[in-house]
Amino acid sequence: MFAAKEFYSAISLNTQTTAITGQAREAQQRYEEIRRTFPPVPTNNETLRQIIDRYAELERGGGSSPETFYRELSAALTKSPSVDIDAIVWRSGGPALASTMPASASGAALPLGGQLAQVRGTISLGAKATPRQTLAAFDQFVADLRANPMLEVKVTQQPFDIDSGKSLRSGAEIAGDSGVRPYALEINRRSPL
Repeated sequence: MFAAKEFYSAISLNTQTTAITGQAREAQQRYEEIRRTFPPVPTNNETLRQIIDRYAELERGGGSSPETFYRELSAALTKSPSVDIDAIVWRSGGPALASTMPASASGAALPLGGQLAQVRGTISLGAKATPRQTLAAFDQFVADLRANPMLEVKVTQQPFDIDSGKSLRSGAEIAGDSGVRPYALEINRRSPL
């Protein structure tokens, strides 16, 4: 009797195993059919995983978001209507990136938890603006940024090449001058303690 009971249990388990294996195979086929309808992802899985991990890190560390930095930059831009921004390269010195972050353009390493932005833009006061007016507008913009104690601002490109051996010319003396002058800044935002 005991042997018959065990034989019946073995046959019952074998039948259940076969049914479950068939269901799993059908589910896998349905999954593959659905997956084929998805648009192709333009990157490999490893890169996608790194992007998702970085996004999750930004979500967890509220101070590592560029949102606060952009607000501070926007406040300075509001006071300087002749200043435009063409590009911002923002990086965070969060815990996971501290060892892999490249040094800033000045060669200084990005501090743990800090943020670094390389800002490129233009000053446009018009063709009739003098170099002194353009430099004054630029200096006011930089001063507005430096008024924030959390920001360290380094000018990497002035709107005019100011060398002791060169003289500044008025806008009228420069033929075909549109009055648009490029500049570049490196802004380091310290993380709050």
